[in-house]
Amino acid sequence: MASRFARYFLFLLILTLVGCADTAETPEVEPVFDASIADAGTLEPAVDGGPMSPNPIKDAELPDGVIAMDATADCVPVPERCNGVDDDCDNAVDEADPQLGSLCNTDLPGACGIGEWACRGGDLECDITVEPMDEICDEADNDCDGLVDENMGGEPCDTGHDGVCAAGHQVCEEGALRCQADTMAAEETCNGLDDDCNGAVDDTLDGVLCGCADDAPTVFVQTRCGGGGYQPFAHIGVCAEDAELHVLGQYTAPDNATTVQVRRTGTPLVLVLSTYDRTDWRLEIADGVILQQVILSGYTASRLLDPPDGVEVINRSGQGQGAFAACGYRWPDDDQGCDTPGLVANAEATTGLTLTSFQGCYTGAGYLLDDAPNMP
Repeated sequence: MASRFARYFLFLLILTLVGCADTAETPEVEPVFDASIADAGTLEPAVDGGPMSPNPIKDAELPDGVIAMDATADCVPVPERCNGVDDDCDNAVDEADPQLGSLCNTDLPGACGIGEWACRGGDLECDITVEPMDEICDEADNDCDGLVDENMGGEPCDTGHDGVCAAGHQVCEEGALRCQADTMAAEETCNGLDDDCNGAVDDTLDGVLCGCADDAPTVFVQTRCGGGGYQPFAHIGVCAEDAELHVLGQYTAPDNATTVQVRRTGTPLVLVLSTYDRTDWRLEIADGVILQQVILSGYTASRLLDPPDGVEVINRSGQGQGAFAACGYRWPDDDQGCDTPGLVANAEATTGLTLTSFQGCYTGAGYLLDDAPNMP
C-alpha cells in the first residue's frame, strides 16, 4: 500500500514540473558587446540581424548573462602582403610587405637596372633608384645606354717619361684614367729624337756619336748647278761636338732663286748661305731636323723666304751688312774675285764652329744636305 502511494506521489510531482516548464516565460536577454576588447577594424552583424557591430574577441571573459557572438568571423592577423588587403588587422593596407625596399632588377641597362620593390594597387613594382647621368670612368654604365666607359679619355697628357714616350693621351682602363704613351720606346736611331726614352738623344748607336763615324761626319752633300759655269764642288770636314757648320756658296742663281733641302737629322745644324748676285733662298726642312741658325751672306742683298719658326736668321748680305766675303763657290781656292777660304774662315769665327761641309756651284740651282747611313 505504501509503495503504491509513493509511485502515485512521484507521478504527480513529474506532471507538476512538466507543466511549469511549458508555461514558464523565457526572459529576453539583449546581446552585450565589450568595445574595449573587440577588434575595431572588423564589423559583424548583431544577433538580431541589425547594423554592423564590433565583433567580440573569441574566448573573452564576459559578465554573467552576456551572450558571446559567433567567433568564426573574427579578423585573424597574418603577415602583411602586397595584395590590397589589411592582412595584419591594423587598419593599414600593404604597408609591411617583407619585400618592400629590397633590391630588384628594373630590366633597364647599366646602373638604371638597380631598383627597389614598392607596392602599388596591391602589386609589387620595381622602382628605379639610379637616374641616368653623364658617363664617367668607373666600370659602370652611368648613362644607361648598354655600354660601359664608352668615349672616356682621349685628352692629351704627359706620361712623365723621357723622349718620345713623354707625349700621351688618357685612356680608361679598369675604372680609372691613366696616361698612355703615344709612342713606345724603340731602338735608338739617328733622328734627333730620344727613341729609347732614356733621356738622351741619339746616344747609343753602337757606341758611335750620332752623325759621326771614324772621325768623319756621316753627311751627304749634293749641289745641283744651273746652266753653264763650273761643276759642283764639295768638301766634308770633321765631326762636330756641339753643332755642325755647313757652308753653301754660289756666284749667281737661275731666276735669282735657289732651294736648299735639309734632311740631316740627329744633330744641331748651322747654315751659311752665300751668293754674289741677289738670291731668294728657300728651305725645305724634313721632320727631325734640328736647325739652329741660318746666316745669309753676299755682295748683293738677298733674303730667306718663309723662314722656319724657332730658327734664328741673320742677314749679312749686301754692301755695308758685314758680309763674310763677296762670294765663294770653289773648293779650296777662290775664283773671279770670290774668296772661298775667306768665306769659310769668317763663318767659323762668327759661329765658333768648325766647318763640317762645303758645297758650291757657280750657278746654284739647288743644294741637298742629307745623312749618309751607309758610311761605316
